[in-house]
Order: sequence, then structure tokens, then C-alpha cells
Amino acid sequence: MGLPELKESIKLKLENADERLLRIVDSVLNEYSKETIAFESNGYALNKEEYDLKVARRLLLEIKNR
Repeated sequence: MGLPELKESIKLKLENADERLLRIVDSVLNEYSKETIAFESNGYALNKEEYDLKVARRLLLEIKNR
């Protein structure tokens, strides 16, 4: 199942979800959004540590290639 199919599947399930499940999903997404500060082009979420490391590696590579 690819990303578009997964999103559609989740949307359909949320339409039939009760209030309890919706509150759980809302809570999980709120916590997830606090931790995620950036996304890679493939959709992978990055937290602050991962993002800082990725930036540092890119900068070091640019310096090395000068």
C-alpha cells in the first residue's frame, strides 16, 4: 500500500470513527506535530536532532567540496 492509498484508507476509517477514537488520533497528531520540525522530500519526518545533523552533514560536505 502506497502513501496515497494509506491516506485514503485512514480518511475512510476516520469518517466512521467514534468520538473516543477521534480524540486519540487528535492527541497523537498533536504530539507528533510538536516533535516534527521538517520533512524530507520522501515524506520522512525529521525531529530537531535529525534535522540539525542533516544540516551539519550538508555544510561539511559543501566545505569539503570547495
